[in-house]
Amino acid sequence: MLMVTRDFTELKELEEQHRNVSEADTQACAQLEERFRKQLESQKRECAQIETLLQAAEDRERTFAAERDEAGRTRTRPSPDPTARVGGATEPARRPGPRPALGSLMAS
Repeated sequence: MLMVTRDFTELKELEEQHRNVSEADTQACAQLEERFRKQLESQKRECAQIETLLQAAEDRERTFAAERDEAGRTRTRPSPDPTARVGGATEPARRPGPRPALGSLMAS
């Protein structure tokens, strides 16, 4: 009978230890879950910020491309006829360019 009582006591002690371990495991799991939940929320906020920055960059890129395309169209438009009369003048319009040296004008 003494042996059965001792075995029963040991069994109760083991159950108590197991219960304590289980409670500790449960608490540890709850703490991990809370930490992971907070990390997930933080990462979601960071992802939203990154998506906002990416959208802004895409908008700037589209604006730049549109401005570049418009500038390209402006450069490729045909120039007005340089011999056309400007404001009723009888001489052809002068093209902007380097001026002749003063000495070459006097020699003529």
